[in-house]
Amino acid sequence: MVDIINEFRGLEDGKAELRHNDFMTKIKSEIKAFKLLGLEGQRNFSQSSYINSQNKEQPCFELNRDGMLQMLNSQSTLVRYKTIE
Repeated sequence: MVDIINEFRGLEDGKAELRHNDFMTKIKSEIKAFKLLGLEGQRNFSQSSYINSQNKEQPCFELNRDGMLQMLNSQSTLVRYKTIE
């Protein structure tokens, strides 16, 4: 998802790339907010892992449709538009 967001950010002048660890921090913040509010939205994110190019296990999240939409809503207007398109 970070790659897709960055592809569309590249269409915007001066928009910095989103880093994977920053995106992970945003997801963790969303999960924490859901827990504090007593909402079930935390089910939109499942903690997982992947093997990177250096053959090391790295943490990540699997997002369902609602989780993806939730994270995309925090992006710019152009990124939101292009992902819906």
